[in-house]
Amino acid sequence: MTETKQELNKLSPFFEHINKYDEPKDKNQSQTNEMIGKASNRVLNEKWNIKIQVAADFFTEIFSFITEMGFNTILGLTQKQIKIYKLNSADNTHLTYITIDKTEISEYINTDFMLNNLMPTTDINEDENKDKENETLIYVEFDMLGELSFNNKYPVDIYFDTKEKNTMYIVNAKTIESRRINNISENDTSINTYKLHWNKVFLYLKNENMVHVTVNHVSLGTVLTSLEKKKTKKDKASTGILKIKFGLSDIDFTISNESKSTSIQMYGDDIIIRGLQEAFIMLQLDFLVKFKKLKLINNVVLHVYEKLPFIMETKFGAGKIKLYYVISPRIEGE
Repeated sequence: MTETKQELNKLSPFFEHINKYDEPKDKNQSQTNEMIGKASNRVLNEKWNIKIQVAADFFTEIFSFITEMGFNTILGLTQKQIKIYKLNSADNTHLTYITIDKTEISEYINTDFMLNNLMPTTDINEDENKDKENETLIYVEFDMLGELSFNNKYPVDIYFDTKEKNTMYIVNAKTIESRRINNISENDTSINTYKLHWNKVFLYLKNENMVHVTVNHVSLGTVLTSLEKKKTKKDKASTGILKIKFGLSDIDFTISNESKSTSIQMYGDDIIIRGLQEAFIMLQLDFLVKFKKLKLINNVVLHVYEKLPFIMETKFGAGKIKLYYVISPRIEGE
C-alpha cells in the first residue's frame, strides 16, 4: 500500500527537513555532511551512500517500460556501470537487462567505491574482477511512477541509503518521493536468478547458431504498431501468437489468433545487416509489442535461434547504454 506524504512525515524526519530547507543563502557554506539535490536546489539532511542523476525523460521512459512486467526491480551498482534487471513477475517468460556506463550518467556517486577509485589497479582483468566483487545489489519497487509527474527541464536525482534506513529518495524539481529498499544478501534467491540470467543472456549472444539481424529502428516501430492494431478486440491477451521467419532478404511477421491470420514484412532498407542463414521463432505477441513503448533512437539487433530465447538489443545515448529484452520462445501446440 502506498503511504501518504503525511504518514511518511510521521515515520521519517526526511520530509520535515526538506520542507524547511531552501537553497543556502551563503553559497560558500560548507555542506560536506549534507546531501544536495541539484534537481531541486534543496539541502536534504539525510545520510546516504549512493547518488545517481539522469535525465527525467530517459528515467521515465526506461522505467515505464520495465514496469510493464511488474514493479520489482533489481539494480546492480558497480564502479563502472549500473545494471537494471527485471524478470516479469507473472510467468518468467520475458526479462529486461539494461547496462548504463558511468560515463553516460550525469552524476554517479558511490561512497563504497571511493577508496578503490583513489587506488586504481593497472591490471585490466583484476580491475574487472574487483568491479564484480564490489557490486551492490538493491531490490526496488518502482510502483510510484504512476503517481509522479516529472518535469523534463530538471534531472532526476536518485539517492540510496543502503547502510542504515534502507531508503531510496527520488527528487525532480519540487517533487520528492521516498521508498523503502532492500539490500539483497548472498542467500537471497533473487541474486541467484539475477546472476543466472545475466550469464545466460551473454552466452546466448555468443552461441554460434544464433542469427543476428540489424533492423531500422523507425521501421521496426512501425511494424510493432501495426502488429498491435492487427490483434482484434475479440481476442484475449493470451491468444495472439506471433511467428517470425527470418529469410535471407526479408523478415515475415505472421499473427495467428482466434479470429484471423495476417502477415507484415520487412525488407530492403528496413534490414541493415542480414543473417547468413534463415531462422524461425514463435512468440507471444503481447510480449513483443511492449518493446514499442521505448522511444528508439538507434537501430535494433534481433538475435534469434529456434531453440533459444529471442533477444532484442538496442542502444541509447552515445551507445554506452544498452538494453537487452529477452523473450522465451513459444513451443508449437502450447
